[in-house]
Amino acid sequence: DSLKWTLTCGFGSYYTVTRIETWVNQTRRRNFQSIPGKHVLAYHGTAQANLASIRGQGLAIGGAGVPVRHGTAYGVGIYTSKTPCTALNYAPDGKVIACAVCIPDTGFGGGVHEFGNIMVIKHPALVLPMYLIHFHRGSPHSSAPATFNPQSLALPPPLYPTARQLRRQQYLKEHAKRSQRFT
Repeated sequence: DSLKWTLTCGFGSYYTVTRIETWVNQTRRRNFQSIPGKHVLAYHGTAQANLASIRGQGLAIGGAGVPVRHGTAYGVGIYTSKTPCTALNYAPDGKVIACAVCIPDTGFGGGVHEFGNIMVIKHPALVLPMYLIHFHRGSPHSSAPATFNPQSLALPPPLYPTARQLRRQQYLKEHAKRSQRFT
């Protein structure tokens, strides 16, 4: 609990990060990492009452057994934001889940749709809750020593080969074929 960062959101809202909990389910992490695509950081705000369920079962799409809490302005899906400030609007207790989101190369029922700062994830496998960030609403004269940098949160590396690795593998195969022709 020695972490003290500040976060300034619009309209005079100031927050202090008081704690960050690592929240990764290893089985879900391996499944997430096996999906080819680009991994980005996103935030999901929710009430304290939902945290145990999310930690145990992951985020779910509202409607099928999970109530839709804040509407579906951009369609059905798991709503996240690119900044913690937006997620804090949906976190009455000041707890925001930092997630890895996979923008898939193909498939997964529509993938991820972006609407400005909002990302709507259309398949639960594409979002991995990773950290629970505890925010405390404060004043602009907070004694916190540093500004919160969301990019300091680590995303899981992909388990599939990157495009560069695939090109290298192809090059090595072609080089091996050429070498065999001359022997």
